[in-house]
Amino acid sequence: MAEKTICDKMLLKPGRSLAVINPPSGYLESLLPLPDFARLADSPQEADVVQLFIRTYTELDEQLPHVKIHLRPSTILWVCFPKQTGKVRTDINGEILYVYAAQKNWKGNGMFSINSDWSAMRFKPV
Repeated sequence: MAEKTICDKMLLKPGRSLAVINPPSGYLESLLPLPDFARLADSPQEADVVQLFIRTYTELDEQLPHVKIHLRPSTILWVCFPKQTGKVRTDINGEILYVYAAQKNWKGNGMFSINSDWSAMRFKPV
């Protein structure tokens, strides 16, 4: 069985759209090829799946509220954060994200490893 792609892991299906906010250098290229007829969206309000890359707790607290107001109820949101063992310095981890999500009426619902430096956590409204 073939290894799952990043698009598979984040539930980007054929014909759907993806918005990626603040991606690290070279990340968009790593998504290719996208599933059949899937496309990159210019903004979160146009997307079926949104990936928000944050590097610090401050970035999370500043950026998530701005992204949240543009999401449709059916939009899948992934908050992507640096791994503690990765090359990107950070003050957040999965446990901090779970607590943050709960404080903001979200639920951390599933995680996956993007690569050696980044992980992603799905945020769902409570």
